[in-house]
Amino acid sequence: MEQTTRKLQMLILKTVRIWCINHQPNPMFDIENKGLGDVVEIAIPLQIPSEPHIPVNRIAHSEGAILVDLAVYEEGISRVRHAYGPIDFDPLSDRDPIIMAQDAQSLDSKRAHGYAHIFRQHHLVYAKYHSLAAILGYRINRIVTDWFVNTLDVLDRRLISLGSQGVFFG
Repeated sequence: MEQTTRKLQMLILKTVRIWCINHQPNPMFDIENKGLGDVVEIAIPLQIPSEPHIPVNRIAHSEGAILVDLAVYEEGISRVRHAYGPIDFDPLSDRDPIIMAQDAQSLDSKRAHGYAHIFRQHHLVYAKYHSLAAILGYRINRIVTDWFVNTLDVLDRRLISLGSQGVFFG
């Protein structure tokens, strides 16, 4: 029974948000250097250090650190948290720096712009992933595709909910 549970955990990807300092040229290089390549499938940078409209909390994090969403196998979450440390907010919450950094007046508009920004970043990586697979002629792991689809669906539902409440974020 325990072995079955362990196998199932390896089949479930969860989103884990981290602050990543060594992200050049791609956060996956730092992830692999930390020995986490076996539990992290995808790294999606949510910020570019030169983007002035998405500031980094320089008090709690080193200059140049960016927020990155990771697709992590469930059993590897504690290893990732140990390697990168905790974050001091819940992703997609009103305290999420991506949400709070949006140039909008109301909190609902900040949420909408933030969700749209995160959606675009995830969709960009998803499209690149599929293009690369098509060019190189390999099949994308179903677990990875499901993670992308589920993550984009969550963001899409949040955007639809805000839009149905009359929040404009065009």
